[in-house]
Amino acid sequence: MARWRTTVSIDAKAARGIAAHVATLQTDRGPAGAHAACALVKLAYASPHHRSKIIQAGALKPLVEVLRDGAESGGGPGFSAVGAACQVVGVLAHDPGMAEIIVAAGASEPLVALLSTEAAAAAATAIQTLVTNGADAFAPARAPLQLLLADGDDRARCAAGSALTALGASKVRLESLEDVESRFFRIVTPS
Repeated sequence: MARWRTTVSIDAKAARGIAAHVATLQTDRGPAGAHAACALVKLAYASPHHRSKIIQAGALKPLVEVLRDGAESGGGPGFSAVGAACQVVGVLAHDPGMAEIIVAAGASEPLVALLSTEAAAAAATAIQTLVTNGADAFAPARAPLQLLLADGDDRARCAAGSALTALGASKVRLESLEDVESRFFRIVTPS
C-alpha cells in the first residue's frame, strides 16, 4: 500500500509541475519560458500519462505561440525554447489522434516557416512525426525540406530526409539522403 501512495504522489507532483510549466510558457518567452519548454519535453517523453496531462493543462496554445514567435523572429525568441516547442509537439503527435489536433491548433504553418531557421532540424523532425501519425497539412513543407536536404547541416539533412520520406517524396530526390546518412554516421560513430 505504501508503494501505491508513493506512485500516486509522484504523479500528482508531476501533474502540478506540468501546470506550472504551461503557465510559465504562457507568460514568459525568455529564459524561464525556455526552461519550461525543455521541462515539458522531458515530461512528454516520460509517459503517455504525462502527455495527456500536458494537453489537459492547455499547452498546445502556448506551444504554437512559441513556434509562431520563433518563425517570425527567424529562430528566436531563443533557440532552446523554439527547439523544445518543436520537440514537445513532435512527442505529443505520437499519441492517437493528436497529430490532427496539433495541426488544428495551428502548428503546421510556423513549423514550415521554421525550416529556414536555426530550429530547422527540430522543425523537420516534428513535421516528420506529425505526417507519420496522420497529419496531412504539410504539402507546403516539400520545397523548404528539399532545400534543407541540399544545404542544411548533417542533423538537419537527416531530419529533412525523414520528413520528405514521410511526405512521400520521390526516390530520385532522396538519393542524396543516403550520402548524408553515411556522413552523419561516420561523424557520430568514431572509427
